[in-house]
Amino acid sequence: MVHPSFRKKGVGSKLVKFVLDNLPQKIFLVLLAVDKNNTPAISLHKKLGFKKYGVLSKASFVDGKYVDNYLMKKELKRKLI
Repeated sequence: MVHPSFRKKGVGSKLVKFVLDNLPQKIFLVLLAVDKNNTPAISLHKKLGFKKYGVLSKASFVDGKYVDNYLMKKELKRKLI
């Protein structure tokens, strides 16, 4: 999570790109779960090439309620070593 004062400045994108760029070469698939109501995070991950592929029911507990999470994935283009 990016601190509110740093949002909308590209920090989240840079952080995710840094992680993706520094994964071991043998990693070909990245999976994540995100609260279905977290529109900024969903948009960020879509912008970086993640695709929704499912729903994890009642995966988070937020403000006294269970919330579904979207499952997202990104296939990395890697050369076999």
